[in-house]
Amino acid sequence: MCGICAIITPYGADLVDPELGRAPEPDAVTSSSQRPGPHPTSASHPIAEPNQAVGNDTHLLHPTTPTTPPSTSSSSTHLNLYAASFRYKDARPRTPGSEPPYTEIQRPRSISRSRSRLDEHRSARIKADGAGEGVVNGNGEGIGKVNEEGNGNGTGGAGARDPGEQSVWVDTARAEQAAQERKDPAVASTAVPSASSSSCTSPSGTPSSMPTQSETATPPTTSATEPSSPYRIRLENELLQSLETIAHRGPDGKGVWIGEDCRVALGHVRLSIRDLSVAGRQPMHSDDDNVHIVVNGEIYMYEELKATLESRGFTFHSHSDSELVLYLYMEYGQDFLQHLRGEFSLIVYDSAKRVVIAARDRYGIKPLFWTVTPEGRILIGAEMKSFLGLGLVPEWDVKCLRDCGWLYDTRTILRGVNRLRPGHMLVIGLDGTIESKPYWEPSYPDKNVPDNRTFEEMVEGVRSRLIDSVACRLRADVPIGVYLSGGIDSSVVAGIVTHLLKNGLTAGSQDSRKLKCFTIEFDAGAHNEVAIAKRTADFLGVDFKPMHASEQMLVDNFEQAVWAIEQPANDLNFVGKYMLSRFVSGQGYPVVLTGEGADEHFAGYSLFLADYLAEADKTAPQMAIDDQVRERHLTRVRDMAQDEPGRNAFVRNPVEFPGKSNVLRSINHLEYPQIQSNGVSDMKVFAGWTEGYGQGNPILTLVDQLDGVIRSKIRDSWHPLHSALYMSLRPMDGIVLSSLGDRSEMGHSLEGRPPFLDPVVTDYVNHLPPSAKITIDAKGMVKEKRVLREASRPFISDELYERTKHPYSAPANYPTGGAVHALILKHVTEAKLEALGFVDIDYAKRLLKEAFQEGGMGAFRQVLMLAQYTILQTAFGIKTARPLQAL
Repeated sequence: MCGICAIITPYGADLVDPELGRAPEPDAVTSSSQRPGPHPTSASHPIAEPNQAVGNDTHLLHPTTPTTPPSTSSSSTHLNLYAASFRYKDARPRTPGSEPPYTEIQRPRSISRSRSRLDEHRSARIKADGAGEGVVNGNGEGIGKVNEEGNGNGTGGAGARDPGEQSVWVDTARAEQAAQERKDPAVASTAVPSASSSSCTSPSGTPSSMPTQSETATPPTTSATEPSSPYRIRLENELLQSLETIAHRGPDGKGVWIGEDCRVALGHVRLSIRDLSVAGRQPMHSDDDNVHIVVNGEIYMYEELKATLESRGFTFHSHSDSELVLYLYMEYGQDFLQHLRGEFSLIVYDSAKRVVIAARDRYGIKPLFWTVTPEGRILIGAEMKSFLGLGLVPEWDVKCLRDCGWLYDTRTILRGVNRLRPGHMLVIGLDGTIESKPYWEPSYPDKNVPDNRTFEEMVEGVRSRLIDSVACRLRADVPIGVYLSGGIDSSVVAGIVTHLLKNGLTAGSQDSRKLKCFTIEFDAGAHNEVAIAKRTADFLGVDFKPMHASEQMLVDNFEQAVWAIEQPANDLNFVGKYMLSRFVSGQGYPVVLTGEGADEHFAGYSLFLADYLAEADKTAPQMAIDDQVRERHLTRVRDMAQDEPGRNAFVRNPVEFPGKSNVLRSINHLEYPQIQSNGVSDMKVFAGWTEGYGQGNPILTLVDQLDGVIRSKIRDSWHPLHSALYMSLRPMDGIVLSSLGDRSEMGHSLEGRPPFLDPVVTDYVNHLPPSAKITIDAKGMVKEKRVLREASRPFISDELYERTKHPYSAPANYPTGGAVHALILKHVTEAKLEALGFVDIDYAKRLLKEAFQEGGMGAFRQVLMLAQYTILQTAFGIKTARPLQAL
């Protein structure tokens, strides 16, 4: 496990540092006689003017509103990338007449980046436990420490462009020496200098992994015969500081690699799960030093994939699953992602092809963010806070906050910082191109094509795939535990693990055959599932470790948890999960199996019921309910839904949104989007000037992400239940898998593994008929997750088999004058709200009065989010948002 960040500086990015000067020019690295290939300013590779394509490429970075004059460097022509926005190619399939294949990405407005201002910004300390703290001294050197709560794993990368280089020069002798170092780590201590001693101004500079304080007591030194260039020193300092901000993701080691031309650099902090030896260190490199990688996550099927790759001539130098990525890429190119099974985010740099590839797993279990700085550098990171060490000056993305873009699309709370979409890769050419490409998309069966399988066959198909998924996730060189709540999802995972242990498998490195399960115990009785979880543990014969969480404990951990997840949430569930993760990690368990993803595939939420009932299930008429029963229940469900508070807060009337009429009509037959958006955001909380960004509407934000092909399938081909399930997956990485998943877990160096999100499982489940997921029994009782219940029957108690959905949830009602009330009053003050700049102060005061009164749940959710905004502003150092006319 780890986290990743990168800097890539494309051709034409006018990279100037007030003290260190311009990035190395072509002749500073090697002469034209030494390096093959034409100069980029030659006729064979012209530099594009604004909005002009190079060759057949139509996805170069396009300046739209230049704010600084272009460089006048005589040695190369620079494309001015200082702009308020740029466009990148979105390669998702489109239908004729759909929106153009470009997505507008906002960039930070400020292009002023003086050294004194940068140092002042970087000197801000994060005082919350678990976040660590660090400062930068006047020389730009990072000085940081992580307190007892600050442990974890992360990766980082940085790259600077040599604007004149057409192809990468590889010194064969040095490459062979680097390869020997990887085979025999002892060589590194005597023969290979650190990254600092490899100069960007010499063709003999060597890419190499740099020892750090966690691996050696000797700090990096500079060779007397081969001094480091100022720009390499800058990159090295930036990388080290960036890695320090995500040190909680990797307490077991740190590695940095900078390319010989300072074009790309990679960094990594390590949480050792498989191959605990030094051979598992990252970054990793191919034997010819052309391919370099950092990987965050776990890749399964290690033995099988390794055998295949070895049969094709590849030699492994470790037992780390991350090494699979290196050779799979070398064998399959960009198609390598099709062969990865697991949860991951990664960066691959192919110096021979001059391309950087960043990718996320199919569901976004592992986070990955990217942005472009005003000077034109492209940053990639596992967490947004990693960009603070790379020069990001944070600003609020007010339009995103109004649209709920941080939840429903790829934007974040920070202007210009974006999430990479799950199942996508970001392909960055060193010529300045950026292309977002899907490598996977969920699919569902045609609602008019019958499925001839029996229900028993479907049950067995689910059961066998779940067992295989759990078995894959028990492979580790460290102990593995399981989260166990009072629901069926985590219980079936624990039940299958127990079944496998009895049949000879081990849960990681544990010698004991007895599994250890963990849960959280809240004070409020309705939210306390310890009793049923304990009965399940007794039924399975596992060790049971509950952790108590009082209201005061939730308050004490609130600020740290907000800093960990880096976005607002409208309940305190994430704080409970953050606390539970620390408890499990403190018990000596670096890995835990979780139950996320079952509801989104087996239709576990009650809000899916209306869409299941909306149409008859023609794919499996033998399993479908009677039409009269279906219509009767549908009428009742819709009548109840209309009585919900705020039900019509976000209308889908095409007349009110004429520019989006086709978008809205494609989903207007669905109930799920309306229900899901209810209570997410109250537009009245925003100041009047923010209306200049348009009418915020979470439904439009969610649906606007769907391309024409998907909209067509939702409208014509998929059963409404499957359309609703598809749409539930779109925000999953922004809700469940972020605040309740990786970010809460890795804040304490804990790797979560969700067996229900294995693509082998999900691809099978997605193609089951709707009536295999929901049914209504003879008593008129709704049975959600029908096929999962039957598949789980051998591994769970009768009590759980009969129990209806009961989601994990922290208490939502707190007394006036209590600890939570005091917390809100501390952070939601008039001064702090004014500092945000985008809040209607008077309306916020009304919410504050209502939040702790009877019936004030909606107000409580809003003030809770306001409190998180003020915490995030302080932690990130975000500037006050200003009205549009003042920008």
